[in-house]
Amino acid sequence: MSNMFKPVDTTLPAKQGFWAKFKAFWLQDAEEFLKKEIKVELTPKQQKMEKEINEFLYQEVTWQKVHDFLFQEITFGKKKKEKQPDVVVNENQE
Repeated sequence: MSNMFKPVDTTLPAKQGFWAKFKAFWLQDAEEFLKKEIKVELTPKQQKMEKEINEFLYQEVTWQKVHDFLFQEITFGKKKKEKQPDVVVNENQE
């Protein structure tokens, strides 16, 4: 019975496996996760796009703008040029 109380091998694995990482992430405390600061760095092109999106989302909407949008003139197909009448210039008249 003396073999029953042998010390257990307590060496930890050198590299953490996928499932251990997954369980650690999945079972972490939600409050600690939400308190972590997230830093996002954008390229100049991404910054420009983000600025344009924000300007669109936070633009001032008035009833006049809504009316103008809803009742704008819509044309389908090619717009035909109106034929202008030929103007005859009589050079003999003074």
